[in-house]
Amino acid sequence: LANQQSRHDRLTRAGIVGVQTFLKSVDRAELIVLLKATENDAPLQKKMQMAMEPSMRKAMAEDLGQLAKAEQPLAMVERAFKNLTLKFNELEASGVITYDN
Repeated sequence: LANQQSRHDRLTRAGIVGVQTFLKSVDRAELIVLLKATENDAPLQKKMQMAMEPSMRKAMAEDLGQLAKAEQPLAMVERAFKNLTLKFNELEASGVITYDN
């Protein structure tokens, strides 16, 4: 759990342009899993919403509404977090992800 929180903190502190690139480069289904799993993390949710284009925000809201009706298997959540973390780390290492002060 502490490791997941660390990932969330990094994403929350990341610059908006890097977050936009991250959002565009990840699997949409995995992104929805992340948004659902972190729905009580207000700073992270705010950062993600700010980084989304209006059309993406609308689509994500619709998808999250559908997901709310279904239970997410733990293996699916873990796989999504692993893949998203790998992509975030890749973008961070290449300098695309930078951090706000």
